[in-house]
Amino acid sequence: MRLVFLELLDRIQNAMQERQILLDDRFRLLSNPNHILDSTLFHSLRDVDKRLANYLSQLVEFHAPPKHINIHPQYVVYHSFLHIALGSQKFLHEARRTLAQLPSLPANTTRRTELSAVLGNAIHDFQRDYFSLRDYGPPPSEFDTAHSSLVLRLPERIKLEALYRRHRLQRLLRRTDNAFS
Repeated sequence: MRLVFLELLDRIQNAMQERQILLDDRFRLLSNPNHILDSTLFHSLRDVDKRLANYLSQLVEFHAPPKHINIHPQYVVYHSFLHIALGSQKFLHEARRTLAQLPSLPANTTRRTELSAVLGNAIHDFQRDYFSLRDYGPPPSEFDTAHSSLVLRLPERIKLEALYRRHRLQRLLRRTDNAFS
């Protein structure tokens, strides 16, 4: 069990590093566009996110760490979800800032359209990542939320909370429909 646990932690750490590298590359593409590379990075990021979700769900199965390991699975999972949501939020803000700074000239129409699409995807990705964090639950008791938490302005918080409630209701309705099928 110990080796499986440690291997899983390694995979999570490697996937988180890979995710950060891909996200950093996407940041650079906001100001230096390359459609083919952005598409590749976008799909690679989706693949990494799927792997991370799989690893994290496996780690959740460890309710307690193996003997002589002082790393709590709940801490790692929460920290990972938080880090993912923070990265998505940062990309969302950067995409919004890049679009706002682009002059509204006819020569920029195509780029504005592209950035608007990137922004739409960034909004969707942040909402998904925020919902995953909220679905996981509150931070573990030993987690220091003072130095690492999502900072949301009041309008963002209100909107996200409404969307999250809708998300939870939809999940509940799907479960109810499946129970009666």
